[in-house]
Amino acid sequence: MKKTFILVLCLSMFIGQRSVLAKPMEIEEKLFQETLQQSKNVTGLLTDEYGNPIIGATILVKGTTQGVISDINGRFSIRVAVGETLSFSFIGYENVEKKVTSETEVFNIRMIEESTSLKDVVIVGFGKQKKASVVGAISSVKPESFKLPTSSLSASLAGRMSGVIAVQRSGEPGGDGADFWIRGIGTNGANSAPLILLDGVEISSGDLNDIQPDDIQSFSILKDASATALYGVRGANGVMIVTTKEGATNEKISVKARLENSWSMPSYHLDMVDGPTYMRMYNEALKNDDPNTSPMYSEDRIQGTIKGLNRYIYPNVDWQKEIFKNVTMNQRANINISGGSKIASYYVSAGIYRDTGIMKNISQGSFNNNIDNKQTDILKMKIKSK
Repeated sequence: MKKTFILVLCLSMFIGQRSVLAKPMEIEEKLFQETLQQSKNVTGLLTDEYGNPIIGATILVKGTTQGVISDINGRFSIRVAVGETLSFSFIGYENVEKKVTSETEVFNIRMIEESTSLKDVVIVGFGKQKKASVVGAISSVKPESFKLPTSSLSASLAGRMSGVIAVQRSGEPGGDGADFWIRGIGTNGANSAPLILLDGVEISSGDLNDIQPDDIQSFSILKDASATALYGVRGANGVMIVTTKEGATNEKISVKARLENSWSMPSYHLDMVDGPTYMRMYNEALKNDDPNTSPMYSEDRIQGTIKGLNRYIYPNVDWQKEIFKNVTMNQRANINISGGSKIASYYVSAGIYRDTGIMKNISQGSFNNNIDNKQTDILKMKIKSK
């Protein structure tokens, strides 16, 4: 009787313990089922400000290690609970956080480049990479540095980029472009001009001068062998890479205009003597060579010039003052429109330049002896579709 009672008591205690142990597991399973019902599958697309897909970006559930990576098309898919926050990150771009709600189905994220990281991103060959991983000699300059009172972009290179030698041989409007060298002159008589690429297309130095500074997005120069290896022999004299601006997707229309007026003047004036002084000095020079030589100019002619008896017979003209102006005025104007939608982005610009020479207009009739150079860029359009 006693043995039976003890066995029943032990069985009841064992069953009670099993029931107590089973309660936490039931609660955890119930919570898991509730969380599973509240979670949802969120998809989306990651693009940069120009609408290009971002490959390999990290999408994490904030506060956890659960995450995925965007595919080759910039798309992703992740299972996340309602109320949690997704964190989107990629090197060189600002982090983006989005909270998942019950209505959330798709996240289309446009990531913006970090201004602090842009200083560490350089142009190399056909793309760009971090400056810390670049061993070649590469120089970059801000496009704002080229907004100078000159119609020649190549003339703006002098003194603004290390390793670039620029020589401006003329100040003639329309012909004041500079000759420049990046790696010096390797051979005599051969072409020493660098390879210039505008948006991946080779152009000449003359074409470079037709580019408006307002249209430039980035300007880089590759100088040594490791930086120019992708271009082979064509890059032997250095490579200049110019990228123009373009609109961004999902961007409101933006209109920018720039008006500029500048004055040009001679760098120096020659100090000239007047007519009577010149004649006396010339006679003195002849006498110094040969004391027996008769003077070129008689004293009567010198006195007639001093008194101004006849300006045709006794001329006394300062031709430097008669031909050249002390200052001349030039005008420049530029307007550009950019923007974009989900389908395409656009960038349109137009500009006009007018440079006048330093000579006075002393001609008669319709002929003008002064230079009046007018350059018009009626329309430049850059459209990019997704």
